[in-house]
Amino acid sequence: MAAAVAETALVPTVATQQQPPAEDAQPKDDSNLYSSRLPRMTKEELKRICKELKLYLTPHLNDILYLHYKGYARIENLEEYTGLRCLFLECNGIRKLENLDAQTEMRCLYMAKNLVERIENLDSMVNLDTIDLSHNSLERIENLSNLTKLTKVILAHNKVSSIEDLKGLLDCPSLTVVDLQHNKIDDAQVIDEIFVKMPNLRVLYLQGNPVVKQIKFYRKTLTHKLPNLTYLDDRPVFPNDRRYAEAYFSGGAEAERAERKLVQEEEQQKTMASVEWLLRKRQKNEVATAQAKAEAAAVSRGEDPASVPPVDPAKCDWLYGDHVTSDTNSDGFVDVIEADPPTGDAGDAVDNLPMIAPRQNDGGGIFSSVAKDAEEPAGDSSILLLGNSQPSEDRDAAAPAVKKSPLIVELDDIQPTVDEQISTTKEPAAAPVESSSTLSMTEIRDALEVAVTAATEAAKSQLDDELD
Repeated sequence: MAAAVAETALVPTVATQQQPPAEDAQPKDDSNLYSSRLPRMTKEELKRICKELKLYLTPHLNDILYLHYKGYARIENLEEYTGLRCLFLECNGIRKLENLDAQTEMRCLYMAKNLVERIENLDSMVNLDTIDLSHNSLERIENLSNLTKLTKVILAHNKVSSIEDLKGLLDCPSLTVVDLQHNKIDDAQVIDEIFVKMPNLRVLYLQGNPVVKQIKFYRKTLTHKLPNLTYLDDRPVFPNDRRYAEAYFSGGAEAERAERKLVQEEEQQKTMASVEWLLRKRQKNEVATAQAKAEAAAVSRGEDPASVPPVDPAKCDWLYGDHVTSDTNSDGFVDVIEADPPTGDAGDAVDNLPMIAPRQNDGGGIFSSVAKDAEEPAGDSSILLLGNSQPSEDRDAAAPAVKKSPLIVELDDIQPTVDEQISTTKEPAAAPVESSSTLSMTEIRDALEVAVTAATEAAKSQLDDELD
C-alpha cells in the first residue's frame, strides 16, 4: 500500500519535468538584452546633446552631430536630421549600420571603435566621401558600389584577411585613400589582384599585415607597380624614390646606383644655378647702388647726374659693395685704413690720434711713415703704418715729408721712449733683435700702448701749457 502511494506521488513530478518550458520562461535575445542595458539614442537625448553643444534645436538645420563616447548600442531616431553632412559615432557599442536612410547629404561618417561586423545599409548616402570603420569586427569589404563619390575608406584594425574579402574595393573606383593597416592580409597576390586594379589609388596603408614581410623589396615593389602612389605607410613616395624603383626593376642594383649618382649631380647643378642667380642679383643691386651714389655725388658738386658714366659691373665688389673702407696693394696687403679719428678725454686736443695699419716688408722700425719710402708721397699724419723694423735713417728722411698735426708730438720724439720701454721689458740674456726680424704681436701691442700713452700725455701737457 505504501509503495503504491509513493508511485502515485512520483507521477506528477515526472510529468512536470517532461513538459516544455513556457514561452515566458524562454531566454531573451542576447542583442536585445545587450541594447536594453545601454543608453538609448532617443529624440529627447538628441535634442539635449544639441542644446549642450550649442547646436540647432531644429533637427534638420544641423549639418554636424557629435554622438561619440555615449555608449549607444543602436543607431536610431535620426530621421529628422536630414541635413547632416558629418556624423561622429566613435567609441560606442554599435553592432550594425542601420537607420541611416534619411542622411542623403552625408559626407563623412566616423564609426571607429565600435562593434560593427558588416558594411551595409549605406546605399542612400550617395554623396559620402569618407567613412571610418577602424577598430571594428569587419571580416569583409562589401556594399560600396552605390558610393560613387567615396574617396577615403579607413578599415584599420579589423579582421580582413583574403583577396576575396578585399574585392569590394574594386566596386568603388573613385577610392584614392585606403587604410588597411593591422589586418590579417597574408597573400602577396593582393597587389596584382586588388591594388593594381584601383586606378585612382594615391595613399595606401598596409603596414602591420603579414603580407608586408612576404613581399621582397616591399616598398620598391609597390612604388613600381602603383604608378599613381604618392604615400605608402609611414612616409611619402618622393619622385626620386620612384626613379630609384624604376631603375632597379629595369636594370638591377647597378642601374639604381647609377640613377642615384645622376640624381645627386642634378641636385648639385640646381644648387649651383641658384647660387649663380643670387650672385648676379647681388651684383646687379650693388651696381645700381654705386650708380645712385655717384649721381648723388655729382648733384652735390653741382654737376649734371646724366654726365656720370655708368658703373662697370666688373669693378663693383658684389660681396661687400662699396662700403669697403680699405684699399689693398698689389700684394693683397692693406695699406691704409680710413676711419674717423677717435676722441679722448682731452677733447679736441686728441681728436686726431694715429691709426695703425699693417704692411709687409716695407722695412723700418716699429713705426713707419705714410710713404712707403722716401720717394712715395707723404700722407696724413693721423694714419701710420705698422710693419717690420725700418732703419732710423730712412725714417728720419721720410719724417720731414709727413704733415704733422699741431697737437700731436713729433714721431721722432716718441720713438726713443718706445725703444727704451721695449729694451727694458726684454730679458737680459736675450739676443738683440735684428732690424730685419719680424716683431711678435705681443711686442707690437705693447709698443702701440706705450706710444699712444706717450702721445696722449704729451698732447695733454702741450694743451695745458698753451692754456696757461
